[in-house]
Amino acid sequence: MYPAMLVSLWTHLRTTHAKSQSPYLTYYNGFYMLVFSAIPHKELRFLLPILPFAFLMIAEFLTQQIKHGSRLASWSIKLFFVVEVITNVVFTMFHQRDWEWAHYLTSVKPGPVHSVYTMERFGAPYYSWFHGTST
Repeated sequence: MYPAMLVSLWTHLRTTHAKSQSPYLTYYNGFYMLVFSAIPHKELRFLLPILPFAFLMIAEFLTQQIKHGSRLASWSIKLFFVVEVITNVVFTMFHQRDWEWAHYLTSVKPGPVHSVYTMERFGAPYYSWFHGTST
């Protein structure tokens, strides 16, 4: 998404200046990406507020390319789907493996596990996993 975002910043700026309009989306997306690219540690959730605006600008870029008959639009859409599939496979297989380590910890020691640092997630009820189903 980041390369498409950079290209769409330029095309949106050029398009709005040709129409004598103010490029608010360019200002918003450019400032947001500049500031959040400078922050050393961030999570994906901090980029969620910019996604609708970034996708609007990327869609504007792709529609301009389709109107001009460029192969760049179809190539970009295909590349986007390939990258999304690869990213989802990697995140699913390697990153989001919460239940595997919880199962390992509870199978090593028969009693409750008391020394585990976990990050709270809505999809993983850790307390019930480590301390049984009694409430």
